[in-house]
Amino acid sequence: MAHPSHRSSLLRAATAGALVLLAGPVHAADPATGSDPGPSATPASGAQSSQPTTARQGQGMDSQKLASLVGAGVAVVGIGLGTTYGVLALSRKSDAESVCPGSAVCATPEGVSKWSSAASAANVSTFMFVVAGLGALEAAVLWLTPGPSQTSTQVGLGPGVLSLRRSW
Repeated sequence: MAHPSHRSSLLRAATAGALVLLAGPVHAADPATGSDPGPSATPASGAQSSQPTTARQGQGMDSQKLASLVGAGVAVVGIGLGTTYGVLALSRKSDAESVCPGSAVCATPEGVSKWSSAASAANVSTFMFVVAGLGALEAAVLWLTPGPSQTSTQVGLGPGVLSLRRSW
């Protein structure tokens, strides 16, 4: 027969948005002092603690905001490279026009090479502006949308005790 100070081997309680499951002997608190005299109140040494492992509010930046800043950085780099290659493409086009004026179709190998080089620089410029636009879109979406919900799950192990706690 179970000792009157032990509760059942499975205790389930839902309080203040938290679900707590405890398996194993749970000692009842002393009604006179309100203290819990049972050995299962603290986990064994080397066991996982049931203390919350979530980061404190207001410290540091969450990963969503950090990813948003990375996207903004990609946008800035994309604009810089797109502008650089755009200016380079215009310069190469000018050189190609000096060899073969008024047409991208040229009879000389030098002219063909210059027009090809101008077209390649223009394509890289366009690609970099697309990358910049995608980076800016990613930055805006991640910065303006709400982050992950503040839920936490905790698992604690001790001698004869397994506890699982989930808060939402």
